[in-house]
Amino acid sequence: MRIHLFIMMALLVSTSILTNASRNQDDKHSFDPAAIKILQSMSDTYGHLPDLNQTSRYVSLTWPATGSGFPPPPAGIEAKKQKLETLLRVFHVEMAKPNLLHISILFPATDTGNLVLQQEFVSDGKYFWTYLKSKNVYTQDKAPAHLDDFVKLNSMEAPTPELVMMLGVNPFLPITDSFQSAQLLDSARVDNVQTDVVQLYQKSGVLLTRITLFVGAEDHLLYRIVYESRPAPIEHNPALVGDPLDALVKSGRGIPNNDLQVNITRLTCSNSFSPGVNREAFQFHIPQGALLSQPFQPGMTLHPDLNLSGLKLKPIQINRAHGSHGVRAPRFIKP
Repeated sequence: MRIHLFIMMALLVSTSILTNASRNQDDKHSFDPAAIKILQSMSDTYGHLPDLNQTSRYVSLTWPATGSGFPPPPAGIEAKKQKLETLLRVFHVEMAKPNLLHISILFPATDTGNLVLQQEFVSDGKYFWTYLKSKNVYTQDKAPAHLDDFVKLNSMEAPTPELVMMLGVNPFLPITDSFQSAQLLDSARVDNVQTDVVQLYQKSGVLLTRITLFVGAEDHLLYRIVYESRPAPIEHNPALVGDPLDALVKSGRGIPNNDLQVNITRLTCSNSFSPGVNREAFQFHIPQGALLSQPFQPGMTLHPDLNLSGLKLKPIQINRAHGSHGVRAPRFIKP
């Protein structure tokens, strides 16, 4: 199973010092047991759901800032954030245990802004299918008997922390290895739902990131997750003057330069939930002209007439089975 860097990066990198006035958060290595309990309850809830119908909408906003930490956007930007925010993608998942699954990832078209399907994962209980529109390539594997076993498939990807939890993996553990702190903030309402608010921090290299999770107080579902990232303040050691004698100066922590202007980027994922699932969603229909990618099998021969420019896949003999549109699906293997 692969985890998308775009969505999951903030589960691997966060920031340093918290400044919430309502609680003492000066210790950048502090872990509130109440916050950890909420994260565990959320992971357990997703892992035991009998079914799920969730839509996630991702938007981003960037603003300039100086100093350390994560100052909020200027008033002018905050007031116009709905116009300034950029829609990045929409993620939809339907799941019904033991092994029915449908994941679709849609991106806005550059010319019209309309949402267009780019990637799809479907299990009908017998087969597990994946589809990548940019290459017009699909895969077909035998579907595992249980949802937890999907993590063993090379073709399975986990674009969101919710899906990771749904597949039986807690992405927050071990929390002391992945984050610098976990704190419980004041509760908040999201779409008229009372939520517990957990904030995670960590510094990784030159990047600081803060993750804020809004978890349903009663149902323990994730209603919103906000990733904020920025470059770490540049540190300067005044003992270093730029000549060869700098080598004689013992290395040490410099003085943070908080006067430089940097950009803070905020990625917000808002989740909505629908009752029940659509059983027809668990059927995969081979797109017109799509090519089947599968591991090499003994006895297969290379097909010489196929143009694979940019696919980085090697062709082998044509599959004689017809797809749903009556189009032959040539088989491929990865190099």
